[in-house]
Amino acid sequence: MYPENNSSAVICFGLKATRVSAAFRSLDFASFLTRGFGYKLEMLFRLVQSGAQVREVPLKFRLREAGESKMEGQAPLEILWTCILLRFRHEGTRRFLKFAAVGLFGYIVNALLLEVFSRMAFISLIAGSFEFLRSSVLAFLSQGAGWASVLSVEGAIISNFLWNNFWTFKSDQSPGVRRIVERMLGFNLTSIGAIILQSVAVGSAARVFGDSTVVRQVSLVGTIGLLVLPYNWLVYNRLIWKKNRPAA
Repeated sequence: MYPENNSSAVICFGLKATRVSAAFRSLDFASFLTRGFGYKLEMLFRLVQSGAQVREVPLKFRLREAGESKMEGQAPLEILWTCILLRFRHEGTRRFLKFAAVGLFGYIVNALLLEVFSRMAFISLIAGSFEFLRSSVLAFLSQGAGWASVLSVEGAIISNFLWNNFWTFKSDQSPGVRRIVERMLGFNLTSIGAIILQSVAVGSAARVFGDSTVVRQVSLVGTIGLLVLPYNWLVYNRLIWKKNRPAA
């Protein structure tokens, strides 16, 4: 294989061709996780992380007709373990694990506040003012669980913002109180979707199955897992803590 510009040198590793560049020269092979076949995967992984472009050239393999494979019996396990370690050490993976931990804590806050607000008299008064909608498609507005959910998810939003801003997405935050306040306002604005999703789902479940602790908590778990979590992950990465990456 040859590069488009034949004046550039190329180093070949088996079926991989790497144009000699600053990205390649910066690789510290002594720090690689393995000296076996897994090093090829790690080399490719590190090059891609440094911004190198990768192009695949399809190859058609035939059955071996002579000789023996250089791959030892433990090589597949070594390659698999290398993949697992690389994925675990990847910034995106660690960030997602932090995001999941913050989300779990936010769920606990959400669940506790949901039960607290569901038992408050002013929630019943608010729900009662929408009693005339009980037989319409907006019947969830007449359920105290739905209104309690609005306040409980707001408490979780505040908790999630603080943890994500100062922990999960710490490397992407801009300094200054003003920027934090702006992000907090933007965070709440973009979280309106999560508030609506949860209040409608919990309120509707309470309307259909009865307003009980079991119904509230089961519908809360289902709504967060299937709707709110994917929504938040997309919004947090694309809008709130969007990382400005330099052009390749």
